[in-house]
Amino acid sequence: MPEYLPSQLEWQSNFMTIAMSELGSGLTLFLSLLVEAIPFLILGVLVSGLLLFFIDEQKLIQFMPKHPLLGALTGSLLGFLFPVCECGNVPVARRLMMKGVSTPVAIGFLLAAPTINPIVVWATWVAFRDQPEIVLYRVVFSLAIATIVGWVFSVQTDLRSFLQPAVANLMPQMRPAEEAEGVGFA
Repeated sequence: MPEYLPSQLEWQSNFMTIAMSELGSGLTLFLSLLVEAIPFLILGVLVSGLLLFFIDEQKLIQFMPKHPLLGALTGSLLGFLFPVCECGNVPVARRLMMKGVSTPVAIGFLLAAPTINPIVVWATWVAFRDQPEIVLYRVVFSLAIATIVGWVFSVQTDLRSFLQPAVANLMPQMRPAEEAEGVGFA
């Protein structure tokens, strides 16, 4: 057997060393992402709970525009007020929908909040201090995309078929007049 070929035992040993190193790196990355996301998830759950106890459902619904495009824009702009990431804004969007907010508002918020909240805007500014137009592009295009997608979702007036049954049962029932108003890109 030639000397330059490793033996089967050496090859297995090298493979196990590399595999364990990669597994350790993957576990480290997973745990770091988990530790980074947990505070924002807790913040989202707290904001969702505050919405449950302190926001009057009828006042919230009256405040939101009925027009699907304006509703999507309003939801997108609400994303600027909540410093939660993509894992923390899901409970907030779910709570808004359970309170009776229209689909375009909830979808606009769900898409815009993680990309235009003040913390992310500041982080983008720090990262691209020499290119301030990047901050402007991020905010403008994020708002535009979230608004357009929220508006597109206005076609689907009842999202119950997309939601888990436990959440769908907690959503308020739409009155026939609301169903007639919400259909299409009005």
